[in-house]
Amino acid sequence: MEKKMKLGKYSIGCGDRFAQEASAQLAAYEKIAADGVKVVPVWNKSNREHEIIGTEPPSVRDAAAEAVKAVGWTGEWHVDADHINLGTVDRYIDSSDFFTLDVADGIGGSV
Repeated sequence: MEKKMKLGKYSIGCGDRFAQEASAQLAAYEKIAADGVKVVPVWNKSNREHEIIGTEPPSVRDAAAEAVKAVGWTGEWHVDADHINLGTVDRYIDSSDFFTLDVADGIGGSV
């Protein structure tokens, strides 16, 4: 049987558009933990951001993993495929834990 992932009680999504801030973001999570609150970082970058910057979805997981290792983070962390739709989801399957669907194209249309 496949093990199901359970997200911690508190999580905060954090974007790192240019893949340079993950270590600093983890420092903030460490400060929160020092105050007794366990918060799970969930890195994300929207499909639109990937297109504008010219990056690919695996780069988000790679940058987060590098920061986790550099900082020595031992807590849970995840990656969210942000603002995706059925036409873009395939690019994210292998590198994301969560999938936030962008429903903007369906607003105002018939259901």
